[in-house]
Amino acid sequence: MRYPQDNHWTEAVDAEADVFFRTLTVAEIRRRQDLCSQQQRTAYEARNIHATLALQGMENALTREMLRRCRP
Repeated sequence: MRYPQDNHWTEAVDAEADVFFRTLTVAEIRRRQDLCSQQQRTAYEARNIHATLALQGMENALTREMLRRCRP
C-alpha cells in the first residue's frame, strides 16, 4: 500500500515542471490541463491516492504557468 508521503511530485519535480511548462504553448498547456483533469477523475474513482496527489501537483504547476502568463 502506498501512502501520501510516497508522492513522487516533489519540490524538485515541481521546480522542473515550472521550467518545462514555460516552453509550452498556451494550447499545449490547455491540452495538458484537460488530460490531467480526466486522469484525476480516473485516479479518484480508483481510489488511487498516490496518483491523485501527483496529478494535483501537476495541475497546480500548469495553473501557475497560465497565471504567470496573465500577469502584466
